[in-house]
Amino acid sequence: MLTPLRIPVNAAETFTEAKANCMEWVTDRDPFGDKSLPNVARNISISYDRQVKFLGPRQIAVQSSGSTVSSPLFPSDIEVVCATDTGDEVSVTTTDFVTQIWDSGLQNKIGPPLDEKRLFKANDAADYTRWVKLHPSGRYALSVSTFWNPPTWAEAWLSLWDRQTGLPLMDRQNFSGPVRPEGTDVELDRSQTIIRFSPKMSDEKVRPSWHLQIVPSRPSYVWLADLAEALGGIALNSRNMPEPVANRSSKLEAGMNALVTFRAKAAAEAEARAKAQQAEKE
Repeated sequence: MLTPLRIPVNAAETFTEAKANCMEWVTDRDPFGDKSLPNVARNISISYDRQVKFLGPRQIAVQSSGSTVSSPLFPSDIEVVCATDTGDEVSVTTTDFVTQIWDSGLQNKIGPPLDEKRLFKANDAADYTRWVKLHPSGRYALSVSTFWNPPTWAEAWLSLWDRQTGLPLMDRQNFSGPVRPEGTDVELDRSQTIIRFSPKMSDEKVRPSWHLQIVPSRPSYVWLADLAEALGGIALNSRNMPEPVANRSSKLEAGMNALVTFRAKAAAEAEARAKAQQAEKE
């Protein structure tokens, strides 16, 4: 999936850590220590007349012109909430490393959840998600998770996500060192196929940057989720509530047709690989 590159990137957009656009339920983390203190509600502004605030450890609300719109209760405690620079979307990440993206009015959930925990391995599990940045194109999300190994070792992982499918576009990129990470500039080129990482550490020493070529996930298997819901007859709506599947018969028919097409394509690809392998032997 990944191809290291040694070429300059003509960056069109840059993901950068913007703590002013995020709020955490837990604050006062000792970056090299062993305790954290609960936060009383903090606010972030998403426009000149709207703010997001905590209602509790599992709920947020948007205040606008005297009115308040509350989110549903999230299944786990909230770790961090981040707003886009334009204020039209909000990401909510819980302590189980699952990120949901909502419109800023908290009326609709946008796209599938981003589940970083399923990418963890035995030796690279993070402690918490530090921030999530949504790309202006609406196609990508970048999450940064952190683990502090006292007394002086910092670990951080960056994950780039395809928002349409909820799938990672690359392996988690690890940054570690004996000093505190101050953030990482992540630039996406104009073709949106090359990404550059430039870590920044508190000792202000220059760190090498590197490039990766990414291939966006095609939404080839979105039909599979639709088919599963149609078979069961129940789907979760934008507020995480179960409801009957609308147009179930047409979705069943479309899903079965997609399955037939998928199987035929997979069989043709397998046959082509077998022929190529046989040709190499001859």
